[in-house]
Amino acid sequence: RELLFDVFLHYQTQLDLRSGLTKSEYYARAILKDILSGAYGEESASAILLFSNVQVKMILYGMLELFRCGTSVGLFQKVIRTVYPKAVVYRNTDIYRELLIYLPLAKSTDDEKKLNFIIGMFLDINFTVYTFWGKHFGMIGYDQTLQFDNMVLF
Repeated sequence: RELLFDVFLHYQTQLDLRSGLTKSEYYARAILKDILSGAYGEESASAILLFSNVQVKMILYGMLELFRCGTSVGLFQKVIRTVYPKAVVYRNTDIYRELLIYLPLAKSTDDEKKLNFIIGMFLDINFTVYTFWGKHFGMIGYDQTLQFDNMVLF
């Protein structure tokens, strides 16, 4: 009887170690539960469903890092690059809280919801964000951005 109990207890321990959650995973699931329940707003609840599982995981871990460190443009850029690998985020050198985002894809409502969700979660409310879909804005000194029918004036 004691041997059977000992074997069962060791089996349960090994099973728990393999399938247990880390502290970060537990917090990430709690954040996801809050987002889905509407604690972050109804738009956020519907927007999170548009992301893939890998993207959701990256966003949740990014939010955990955001809670630990505070607002970070670098963290925002990391999340943007996870969701949109070819995106480019520029920081305006004249105006500190202004960002320019270039996304090399056509504008769609789903992508717009995704981007607004990321902006709302990772940037302070006093940041100004300009998004350029499909066409890059021209930058003096960079000939590849100054193509006549393939740029936007800003």
